[in-house]
Amino acid sequence: MYARNTLTFDLGGDKDRPASDVAYAKSFTAQVEKTFSLVMISEYFDESLILLRHLLNWDLEDIVYFKLNMRTESSKQSLNPQLSAKIRNWNSVDAYLFDHFNASLWRQLSALGLDCVSREVQLLRQAQDKLMRTCFAGQTPLRSAAQIKNKDLRPWQPNGKVDIVGYELPSNISLGAWSPPECGQNQGDIAKSWCKRKERREDLRT
Repeated sequence: MYARNTLTFDLGGDKDRPASDVAYAKSFTAQVEKTFSLVMISEYFDESLILLRHLLNWDLEDIVYFKLNMRTESSKQSLNPQLSAKIRNWNSVDAYLFDHFNASLWRQLSALGLDCVSREVQLLRQAQDKLMRTCFAGQTPLRSAAQIKNKDLRPWQPNGKVDIVGYELPSNISLGAWSPPECGQNQGDIAKSWCKRKERREDLRT
């Protein structure tokens, strides 16, 4: 049936399992966990990227990104608790997957140190802001589809009630080299040194 456990379906599972079949949800989640070394959570995308950076020993600038295909705030809807519960019940396997891997993500982030993660998220967002200003000549780049002149850059609009924003690239932008925010040293080194100071403080406490 359409729109049921779509994440489970994409991962090769049985999307039509009833909510009462908790054993299947557990076994399928265990199978997914064996397949993927890291499962990121879109609701905590920046934190997930910080964890990925540490696992792969990347620099902070390696994970700088722009958001794409975002809804405007006016296009977002809040769900009441009753509807939210119905959705989770209808998508019970997906809900089990989310709960499991969300908890797993935060266990791994806690092992890094939540203060350290928070600091790195701040540095990541600063780097994103600087890159945004560089790429779009200091202008606010997000536009509604109707405002984007280049048809190739217009985001797909699902219906008249939802507005997906996109980017309008400036025509006179130069192709100069981009560098992360200037803080006197490499952003990855800043994050590493900050976390090491945090670790030393924790060692002294123990």
